[in-house]
Amino acid sequence: DSIIAGKDRRLKILELPVVWKKNKSAQLAAFMERYNNAQNSRTCSCCECSVDFQASLWMNPFKDSPDWGQQRHTCYECTNNICSDCEGAFCDECNKFFCDNCCP
Repeated sequence: DSIIAGKDRRLKILELPVVWKKNKSAQLAAFMERYNNAQNSRTCSCCECSVDFQASLWMNPFKDSPDWGQQRHTCYECTNNICSDCEGAFCDECNKFFCDNCCP
C-alpha cells in the first residue's frame, strides 16, 4: 500500500504477476480497489487527444472479466495515459493495453 499512499506518488503502471492474476485473491481485489481510489484523485492527460481526464476504473476488479487485474488507461509500452474515448488496443496474446502509437 505504500506505493499508492504517498501524496506525490509517481507510479505510472502496475503489472501484476500472472500467478497472482490466476489466484484472484480477496486481498488483491481489495488492493486494486484502493489503487483505483488513489488513481481517481489524479488528473491525467491523454496521449492520443491531449484531453485531461479522470478515470474511475484503473484496475479491473471484476473476477469474471478476462482483463481482471490489468491496468486500463495506460499504455504498457510507453506508460502514457489514454482516456476512455481513445482507449487503445487490448492485445489478447499478451493481455496488455497499448496506445495507437505503440500497438504491436
